[in-house]
Amino acid sequence: QRLFLRCENSNIHFLIDTGSDVSILPNSLLQRRNRTNHPLMAANGNTITTYGKRTTAVHLPNLPTYEWTFTVADVKTAILGADFLNHHGLLVDLKNNRLIDTTDTAIATPRGTTGNTTAPKEPYCSVVTIDSRSKQLLDTNKP
Repeated sequence: QRLFLRCENSNIHFLIDTGSDVSILPNSLLQRRNRTNHPLMAANGNTITTYGKRTTAVHLPNLPTYEWTFTVADVKTAILGADFLNHHGLLVDLKNNRLIDTTDTAIATPRGTTGNTTAPKEPYCSVVTIDSRSKQLLDTNKP
């Protein structure tokens, strides 16, 4: 099950993804042409092209507006990753389809929805960044 919330400022639907190290905006929204030398690596091992950073305000239903610097990348879906969630003290509650602000006891739920708010049925890979230390640790723990 996955949780999506819509930013009330931009109307962007964000996947709330604790498995993603970084928060990402799709390049299709910004149409940037200059690639960076800092690609991301998807959970399936594919490299994802990045196009720099973009700072923007995110206003989720029933929560304050948060300012955040996103990585711009070739992904289909905007992602609020672990960096954003941790920094703002937000907890994901998939059972009740909501995001909980631990600093203010506010709760964000998708507006105008009832029941399950899962995404389309196609497989989805979280995006993670792999530094050399992480790669070394992963290589040591290969079966």
